[in-house]
Amino acid sequence: MARRINISEARANLPEIAKRVARTPGAVQYIEHRDLDEDLALTTAGYIHYLETMVMELKKKVTKPFVLAGSIQSDLTDEELEAALLESRHAAHAAAEAKFQELGD
Repeated sequence: MARRINISEARANLPEIAKRVARTPGAVQYIEHRDLDEDLALTTAGYIHYLETMVMELKKKVTKPFVLAGSIQSDLTDEELEAALLESRHAAHAAAEAKFQELGD
């Protein structure tokens, strides 16, 4: 897990922190500031671009409608088939979320 430092320490050691983050792909340095509700995160532009690309690709997969056009035979009713497909979609979403959590750690 990424280490958290306060803003004063970050200011004093910014060149070293920047070099450490740049040397470690996917590294994130969290910086606490008492006047902010959330920590700040320092990482490389390449890593941000990678995350943005991953999110866009996942959004494409989620927003594409799935149409079953009679190319499959099943003993399930339409409702059972819809429920099974929805369950599969939820499982895929949970797996993607778990992968995102791994990347953040």
